[in-house]
Amino acid sequence: MFQGVPIFLIRRRFLCLIIQELLEMRQGTIFLLGLIFLLLLAAPVNDTTMQLAEEDNGINNSRDFSTSYTSHATISINGDAAFASAGFPGYGNSTHPYIIEGYFIESSSECIRIQSTTVYYVIRDCYISSPSFSANYGIILLSAPNGAVEDTYIENHDTGMVSRLSNPTTVVNVTVVGAASRGIYFWDSDNSVVNNSNLISCDIGIDSFSSVNSVIFNNTVIDSISRGISASSSTDSMILNNSINTSWDYGIYVASSDGTCIAYNTVTDCIEMQCIRIANSENIELFGNYVEMNEISLENSPNAIIENNTVINSGFFITGSGLTNWLHSVSGNTVNGLQFGYFNNTSNLEIDLAQYGQLIFANCSNITAKDGAFSNTGCGVEVGYCDNVTIRNITIIDAYDRGLHGVFGYLSDFCTIDDVTIGNYTNGVSCFYCDNATITQSTFLDNYNGIKIENSEDYEVSGNEVNSCENDGIYLDTATNATVIGNQVYDTNDYAFNIFTVSESNITGNF
Repeated sequence: MFQGVPIFLIRRRFLCLIIQELLEMRQGTIFLLGLIFLLLLAAPVNDTTMQLAEEDNGINNSRDFSTSYTSHATISINGDAAFASAGFPGYGNSTHPYIIEGYFIESSSECIRIQSTTVYYVIRDCYISSPSFSANYGIILLSAPNGAVEDTYIENHDTGMVSRLSNPTTVVNVTVVGAASRGIYFWDSDNSVVNNSNLISCDIGIDSFSSVNSVIFNNTVIDSISRGISASSSTDSMILNNSINTSWDYGIYVASSDGTCIAYNTVTDCIEMQCIRIANSENIELFGNYVEMNEISLENSPNAIIENNTVINSGFFITGSGLTNWLHSVSGNTVNGLQFGYFNNTSNLEIDLAQYGQLIFANCSNITAKDGAFSNTGCGVEVGYCDNVTIRNITIIDAYDRGLHGVFGYLSDFCTIDDVTIGNYTNGVSCFYCDNATITQSTFLDNYNGIKIENSEDYEVSGNEVNSCENDGIYLDTATNATVIGNQVYDTNDYAFNIFTVSESNITGNF
């Protein structure tokens, strides 16, 4: 099963399987057992930091905060000596950390600032607010490792809390509402954890930047403006069992974060972009996720393990310059209740479409896919680094008008699209660097662009009907020896034919 897979990924897979078992147990035990799991992470996490988190009694998305807070001025601590003289209970060691607890702090400046410390501390059961919206952080931990923030509510601040250069930080059961920038932000804070927290109407719910071995699990993110959970330059991180609903852009966004594990998350209704987007990241593990109303995409992200994901009303999209970015270990996934058909390094195959919800071909030759229908997929059929792929007699319709390509071809020669019907996509057919392609006797309805071909030679587009495009009917850019004849194009809002830099070509008999 794991032949050829790096050993560190096998170990991380084992750890993620532990999480899967935990999720099948009753909620009351998840967090305690999750802490045991965290101690097993590939890079060591400070054990005493884990002790700062209390056992959790289950997710409570509508926490009823006590009315018995004590009003307190803003808190600013600079250095261990300042902590010792501030009068908070505790001794600053791992067994008896300093405790900042039970305060209502309302300020348009930073409500709590801790910096340049090495002691252990906990911020617990506090209410952080501002009289009106504040452009400052609610809580900032700067060069202040060994800290935890627990059972705290934060509102009316640009960023709810930020941990910078504070390795590690633990965040448990924190609620942030209406952060214009980030709800919870790890910045150069390795081995940090955020668990069982709620991020509501933030621009980015949880953001991990340049924070290696971050663990983000069991959180709820609702109504994000930009991204629900983001991990950038945060290698070997884990994003597990989170619930993300209604992000304007991305649900989960991972960039330049090799070795990240994304598992057992539920991501629904990402309005403009993908539910899960992976970019420029190697050795990603992506399994057991449930995604609805927008796709899972990987761009320039080679050697991923993609297993047992469920995608509803969308699909998968894989792309990148270089064949390795198209080659992954893929099994057990479904699209709209049917198998996700991913084929790589395969030749001489005829495919019955009835069992598949979507098809992707990578480095394949002499393939025929025919006689079927796809509905509500981000991309019905995708072809990359292939030769002689034929797509015939199929219908691809996206009722939600969110799909990017009905058929997408990249660096694939001698491919044929014949007798297909494609509707409600940004591009009915898109071909980039696809020489000797044939698109014939097909119908394109209500797409933004009907047929789009760029940087390709010796192709034929003939006998097609292109109707009601919001932009261009047929778009051709940078072509030599193209044959475009006998096509009917009508009711386009922009150009019926939009042609750039096309030479030695036959474009006649179209109307």
